[in-house]
Amino acid sequence: MRNLIFSLPLMLIVPSGLAQAQSNNGGFSMEECHEAVAEMNANLPMDLDNITTWTQTTCVDTGGDTVQLVYANVVKDGNAITQENLDTVKPSLIMSWCFGPTLGPLMQMVDTIHYDYHFANGQRIGSLDFSFADCLAKEN
Repeated sequence: MRNLIFSLPLMLIVPSGLAQAQSNNGGFSMEECHEAVAEMNANLPMDLDNITTWTQTTCVDTGGDTVQLVYANVVKDGNAITQENLDTVKPSLIMSWCFGPTLGPLMQMVDTIHYDYHFANGQRIGSLDFSFADCLAKEN
């Protein structure tokens, strides 16, 4: 679990084009998002630590001109990782996104961020979801 806790912020590798791509409304269009994640996916899969592998990033149209950025992660079978464990790292992950020099602007371009975790055998562990609104809540 300790490795997972410290590896989550390492998933913050963002190609320069991703931080700069914007549509007219200040957010990502689906086309821009797909182009940006293609750059990320070219470097995947990526081992984040000795148990977690970042396998894919996708853009999801969640309706109403909203875009969700999805990070898929696989954890080696046999590790005692639960949704409760993921929840303990969520505050530090949000802080990394809110105040990181490349992630802060990216956070404002997509509507939501979704991290999805499965074991290698396909069993779902859980997920983490947050948005720029969580950054604003941290400031108050």
